[in-house]
Amino acid sequence: MSPPDGAIERSGERVLEAGETALASRFAQVRAATLLLTTPLSAEDQTVQSMPDCSPVKWHQAHTAWFFETFLLVPNDPDYQPFDPLFGYLFNSYYETVGPRRPRPERGLVTRPSLSEVRAYRRHVDAAMAELLAGPLGRDPAIAALVELGLAHEQQHQELILMDVLHLFAQMPGHPAYRPMPADESGDPGPMGRILVRGEPGHDIIPELAPAPNEPVVDKPGKGAFYATDLETMLRGRDIARLLVCGVTTEVCVNTTVREANDRGFDCLVLEDCTGSYFPEFQAMGLAMIKAQDGIFGWVAPSAALLAVLA
Repeated sequence: MSPPDGAIERSGERVLEAGETALASRFAQVRAATLLLTTPLSAEDQTVQSMPDCSPVKWHQAHTAWFFETFLLVPNDPDYQPFDPLFGYLFNSYYETVGPRRPRPERGLVTRPSLSEVRAYRRHVDAAMAELLAGPLGRDPAIAALVELGLAHEQQHQELILMDVLHLFAQMPGHPAYRPMPADESGDPGPMGRILVRGEPGHDIIPELAPAPNEPVVDKPGKGAFYATDLETMLRGRDIARLLVCGVTTEVCVNTTVREANDRGFDCLVLEDCTGSYFPEFQAMGLAMIKAQDGIFGWVAPSAALLAVLA
């Protein structure tokens, strides 16, 4: 897939081979899914161990990073520096040939490193893995097979996260839910007026980006801008085939809209600094998935590059 005429090129970005990029994209997607499972949980929820056969959510996150560090980065990247030598002892599970490990029943006693340090550890490993997969080793079948094994291992721990959290919550008074049903519905009073009602401050577009007179505004009921709306009809009626996409959140509404547009034959350019996410990891991975394989869903560029073209 080639960029449309006049599209902004991504300066300094090397276009990877399709297979290599697909593996890197899959790696980013699976790793992001782990963090997504933790979004309903507090830091305290992720530190506690409810019984010896369960593990803290924080431990699962660190252990899966340790797998990629131990079996892919350390043996294959001579420049890689382990995040913390102690983590090999804290987050090894049953790999006794690799080194000593902390007993499983004592994983819940590890309050340090903190959750934020574990997240930093994951980012450290993810950045190094991205470099590894972008290089010659990313095309090595043996490396690819080991990455796939690591991703299957990560997905196994995603299941364990949910199982261990449900057991943990079952021990608590008050019967907390992993993902409670929202208390508020459309039209209910909220801190910025009625929820999801046009004309209320919490719904409308901020004054700095207020629509021009007679400019169409689409209220979307789902995550994507095309589902159950007249957006496609509006665009076709104006002979618009190329879209500039901005908004939040990058990994949810922006990604869904771009994929819906791509399926309908539109070319999309996402302005990376005009999007946002609650989590830096999701922001980076959301943009990476859009531009993977030389623009499988669309292209990504900074707004400054667009403004320079339009000047």
